[in-house]
Amino acid sequence: MTTEIAVAAPIKAPVRFGDMGMELTTLDEAYRFAQYVVAAGFAPRGLEKAESVLIAIQMGRELGLPPMAALQNIAIINGRPGVYGDAALALVRGSGLLVFYSQVWEGSGDSRLAKVTARRKGDTSDTVQTFSVQDAKKANLWGKQGPWSQYPDRMLLFRARGFILRDMFSDVLKGFKTTEELADTPPEKNITGEATAGAPSSYTGTERPAPAMPPAAVPPQTAGQSAEQKNAKNTARRRAVVAVAETRGLTVTPEMNADAIEALIAANPVKATPPESAEPAEAPKTEGGPLAAPVVKGAASDFLG
Repeated sequence: MTTEIAVAAPIKAPVRFGDMGMELTTLDEAYRFAQYVVAAGFAPRGLEKAESVLIAIQMGRELGLPPMAALQNIAIINGRPGVYGDAALALVRGSGLLVFYSQVWEGSGDSRLAKVTARRKGDTSDTVQTFSVQDAKKANLWGKQGPWSQYPDRMLLFRARGFILRDMFSDVLKGFKTTEELADTPPEKNITGEATAGAPSSYTGTERPAPAMPPAAVPPQTAGQSAEQKNAKNTARRRAVVAVAETRGLTVTPEMNADAIEALIAANPVKATPPESAEPAEAPKTEGGPLAAPVVKGAASDFLG
């Protein structure tokens, strides 16, 4: 007799829900939340696993972003995390260190540029950062397929804004670059001198190029054989099985291959026939019939002397 003891599942501690939604206070609560995000389909591309969502939440916490805002404003590009340009400005504004900020476009043609002016709390003067069409051409960005062709003024602004915010408020952004800048960063090289996987030429999200698939292995049975050799081998095999089938009186059609013919032969085995019974040997004949006693000629006195 066996006694089974039911073990109750551990009761998970409830997650507090405040004015800003769920209040994640432990690693277990954060991971459970990440699982909910993935299950609900709210995880952005590139962050489809609960572990990736958890790390993005941690990055957002370091920047001062709540969990869902972190997922919507942090992207992984070329293996590095970045923050969208609008979110970077929001973080700087929310820090209380930005005293003045303005952004304008000036000029036309190659002289077209975006100018961003900002002043940090404690500074005595404004800082100006520009990014022009000439700058974009020098960096091989102007006319590039994607946002640089669709929204050129916007991309000029994002580049000027990203530079000035990183220069003046690096303590707020914790060294994060903007996603717009990361998307245009040339691929880095690893220690072997080979280029690593970089961002796509036109940034369409947080996806990274799929890794190259290894070459398909050659099946052992076909390794080292040419097509002609394989055809000749198959033809010789078919001729051999056709000959066997004909000796058994089986019908073989032209469309049947060697495997089909072998199956036909196996389904019609040769029936063993018993050997014909041999006629009994004829007994030797003597005078008086086969079993007659031998005839002795002469008188008995002839033998008795």
